[in-house]
Amino acid sequence: MTGDISNFRWVKTNAPPASSRTDDIWFLDENVGWAVNSNGQILKTEDGFQSFVEQAKLGNYLRCVAFASADVGWVGTLDLEKENERLYHTTDGGANWNRVENLPQGAPERICGLSVVDENTVFASGTNNPDEPSAVVKTADGGETWTAIDLGTEAAILVDIHFRDRNEGWVVGGADVVKHPGRDPVRDDVIPVVLHTTDGGETWEDVVAPIRQQFPRGEWGWKIQVLDEKTMFVALENDRDGAILKSDDGGKTWRRLPINDRQRNANLEGIGFLDGDRGWVGGWGDLTFGESGVGTTSATSDGGLNWDDANED
Repeated sequence: MTGDISNFRWVKTNAPPASSRTDDIWFLDENVGWAVNSNGQILKTEDGFQSFVEQAKLGNYLRCVAFASADVGWVGTLDLEKENERLYHTTDGGANWNRVENLPQGAPERICGLSVVDENTVFASGTNNPDEPSAVVKTADGGETWTAIDLGTEAAILVDIHFRDRNEGWVVGGADVVKHPGRDPVRDDVIPVVLHTTDGGETWEDVVAPIRQQFPRGEWGWKIQVLDEKTMFVALENDRDGAILKSDDGGKTWRRLPINDRQRNANLEGIGFLDGDRGWVGGWGDLTFGESGVGTTSATSDGGLNWDDANED
């Protein structure tokens, strides 16, 4: 049964514009949340961004944010030049942010994705750059100690990560399928991977390997959404095409669904579904990364089988 999305419209919030973009948001409920952006701002709202407070302005490109509670949260950055500024931590709701300076050798050089299971258990993934090592880092004691998990043999790109609990999780990105000796991987040579673990990251399986032949080269996983125990989505970034991955059986099997809207939406990153039928994807729109516009959004009311433009103000 399909759902109705005709009554939904996008409304501009009062969050400040960023030099490049607001890269991530995390909400405790419909009103209280945080946003991070390319200007290094950590912003908190208590009214859905009708108003906001700038909690910090760091000299970093802030990439991701996630909280365990109203008090305990984490922010990841993309700044390779500042090794001890890849991750920030708060224990007072963001009033104060402290650098995480004890990340181990082998931790991602840039933190692209965060999954906060509870106040003690955190997983972080990276990077989005295929010429940098891909890895996951985790803590089970609130950041007192960390463990790095090298995933270089499984992926050339790692972006987003989601853990259901301390043991089961997924990390998405791209695997190099060319592997030229003596040369770093490039984006044109990767295809999507969705790596799954049930033992806290000790071992991993690429659960989209059975449909590998469906993937064009130059495509990789960007954002993952775990809607419920059965339904999962992954936005696929591809400069020239638009598609998502969907699973209806808890991540065991997956389908690649093209974004077949009128505008030919491509170069996707964001994804969000209300239920198994109604959802949206958005991103740069084409390979110019916003130079020809301000990004594009597409909507579906039948679980991703059919899409239409959804760029309303």
